[in-house]
Amino acid sequence: MRANDIPKDRKDYACLSAVPDARIKKMYVSVFDIPLSNWPALLDREFEYRLVNIPFKELKTGKKGEGVVCMGDYDNDFECEQITASDPIRFKRWKEFKDKYQGPMWRCDLEPCPTYLSRCIETIKSKQPEFLDNFLDTTFTGDERSIREYLNP
Repeated sequence: MRANDIPKDRKDYACLSAVPDARIKKMYVSVFDIPLSNWPALLDREFEYRLVNIPFKELKTGKKGEGVVCMGDYDNDFECEQITASDPIRFKRWKEFKDKYQGPMWRCDLEPCPTYLSRCIETIKSKQPEFLDNFLDTTFTGDERSIREYLNP
């Protein structure tokens, strides 16, 4: 569900993106191998994100690699338009979005969708306890509360 799909009276939203934050020294993430043939679909679905190469280290093997992360680290729609303008697929999606939705792409008043957040937490709980603590402390709501703060006001 994207911002244009959210009824105006609803504030919960199923979305996660990475945002640079100097306070966070380590974040556990899932890494996926995406075939090149699937990139057009990824760009269409995730059109509003800045795609950034980042280094990672596999926990089990210690093997280092580099992957692409979806970054939602900009403050205004103009910046988002500039990001999408470099790719015809993404720019087409941006224009479709702005034709349907007049509000800002990124909203600070949104909160986690309870079902989506619950699924994330249940999946992470099945791993090491350190992963859950990392998720709760490095994942934030639109108004910058950590998920731990959101769940325990």
